[in-house]
Amino acid sequence: IYRNDEFVVNVTDTTYIDENLDSDVDYCYVVKAYNDILESVASEKACAKTMKVVLTPPTEITAEAIGETTIVLTWAKVEKVGGYKIYDMKSSQVVDIVSDTTYTVENLAPGTEYCYAVSSVYKNRESFDKSDMVCATTLASVPDAPVNVNVEATSSSSVKVSWDAVADVKLYYIYSADTMFKTSYT
Repeated sequence: IYRNDEFVVNVTDTTYIDENLDSDVDYCYVVKAYNDILESVASEKACAKTMKVVLTPPTEITAEAIGETTIVLTWAKVEKVGGYKIYDMKSSQVVDIVSDTTYTVENLAPGTEYCYAVSSVYKNRESFDKSDMVCATTLASVPDAPVNVNVEATSSSSVKVSWDAVADVKLYYIYSADTMFKTSYT
C-alpha cells in the first residue's frame, strides 16, 4: 500500500485502516499485488479527505484551593483529544499544556482569588471555546503573632494594652487569663 506515492505497509488482507493521520487532509492511495516474486503495476489512485476534527471544550471543571499557595483543577475527559490548555483568566495567558484531566497550580499568593478555564487541543488545533471559568481563593496564611506587647496601668481599674502592628491583619483579639474580652480593629 502506498500513500501519496510513499510505501506505507504490506498486508495480507484486502482492507487496511491507515491511522494517526492529520484531520481535514486529502490522502491518495495505490495498491500493488505481490506473489512472492513479482509486484504488479499500481492500482488506480483512490483519494479521500480525513474528517475535520471538531474539538469541544472540557466540562465539569472545578477549582479547589488545597493550601496557601496551591489550587487543584479537575475536569471531565474529552474524547479524541491530545491534551488540554490551561488558561489564567485574569491574565489571559496559557499556564500549561497537559494530557491529564487534573492540574496543580503552585507558587500562588496566599488568600488570593485565581480564575482558570481549559480548552481541548489535538495536534495543532484547539477548541474554539474554553470551558466555563472557575475560581478559587488560596487559603490565607496564618498571621505573625504580635510583638512588643506592653501592659500599662492607666488607673485603679484599667490597663492599656499596646503592641506593634502586624502586616495584613484586619482584627486583633485580646485575651485576659485565656478569655477573650475585647477585639481591636486596625
